[in-house]
Amino acid sequence: MLLLDDDSACNVDSHWLGPPGCTFLWVARYSAYGTGSLLFIVGMVLESVLGVPMNVFSTLILLALVVFLTRAVGRRVGFEVRVQHLIVIGWHEVTTPRAVRPWTAVFHMRPVKVRRRVFRRRLVAA
Repeated sequence: MLLLDDDSACNVDSHWLGPPGCTFLWVARYSAYGTGSLLFIVGMVLESVLGVPMNVFSTLILLALVVFLTRAVGRRVGFEVRVQHLIVIGWHEVTTPRAVRPWTAVFHMRPVKVRRRVFRRRLVAA
């Protein structure tokens, strides 16, 4: 069953397929290209700051990570939810003050006195 809507934003095809007769092998949105290129630039800057050697292997790993992250972001991004909204939501999730639960386990490092235990043989009656 096909439901037609009157919203013009839903009817716009947001996929870029290339020029007529010469299309890419994959389907991607404009936002995916922008998100992927931004993630790649941020990844290259992080690699240089962390001191990762710049070679083919590290670049291919970064490219695979960028493709994975772009696909993960692309599943959540649409015409109703933008990338900026995801960033703001993530920031609010990280910086929101949380109530401390009284039943939460808290471990403290305290000095412990270690005693040597003396083992004694027990005589077993046969």
